[in-house]
Amino acid sequence: MAPPEGPIIFGFIVERDFNAIQGPFEASLKDAARMDPVVGAAVVTTLGSHSEEAVREIAAQALRDLSAPGADDALRSSARGDREDSVRAASLTTLAESKGAGISGLAMQLVLEDESPIVQSTALLLLSQKAPQDPQTQRFLVDCLTLGRPAKALSALADSSFHLLRTSPTRELQEGLSMLLLHRAGADPDLADVFVKEAVAGGLPQFMPLFRLLESSLPAESPIRDTLRRGAQKLEEAPRYAALAEQIREGEKQVRVLYDEVNRPGTTEERSDSLAREIGSLIERISESRKQLEK
Repeated sequence: MAPPEGPIIFGFIVERDFNAIQGPFEASLKDAARMDPVVGAAVVTTLGSHSEEAVREIAAQALRDLSAPGADDALRSSARGDREDSVRAASLTTLAESKGAGISGLAMQLVLEDESPIVQSTALLLLSQKAPQDPQTQRFLVDCLTLGRPAKALSALADSSFHLLRTSPTRELQEGLSMLLLHRAGADPDLADVFVKEAVAGGLPQFMPLFRLLESSLPAESPIRDTLRRGAQKLEEAPRYAALAEQIREGEKQVRVLYDEVNRPGTTEERSDSLAREIGSLIERISESRKQLEK
């Protein structure tokens, strides 16, 4: 079957949130098209030969939902060899949707061999999402962290490694991240931002001394110094903020208990007055804790 010519919209068939598809008739057309082998064959052919980048990219995305013989081979070929990085990334993503950890080998190959940061970043992200339990994934990421490659996608490498550190923490991964931070983050603002964001969000105080060390080694005019300083400060104060938040939660719980007693039938006026004073004192302490938490 010859590939379609001119602009085409596979979105009608496969786009999960396509606004034009609303009624049961349109939905039935969509489902029927997904199961039609002729439609699947046309999309596979289009992925491999259409002249327009946008059409090939949509074709790669469409194959997530179509029953199409030869789709895996076409997607693998496209992920390795399409001339446009958006199509290569879309093809790899579609393969990952269906194969999960089965795309590890291809993803690792693209991280090392594809020259596009878009493809490299996509492959790194998919490795940490689809194959976090695969021992090869962790070894591969540790090697990349140690060698500082791929050089054009270090932020994605750090992001993916932090994701893996949260789900499958190991000493090797921690050391690899530390090495990347010390050797590369001082010259890469985006990479420094990723480290600070992930370390603070994940509550990882082990990075605080490294932030301090790197901050002190950078020139005074470096904007990265302020990023690292703020990251270290947040990590340093994390236990204090956690304690304040717990104080607020406990105080609010006590206030609710006291209010219940005030409103309980049979509570004397004298007891109600005493409870009111206690509630007022608790609310003052909660308010003060909130002010400290917001500093």
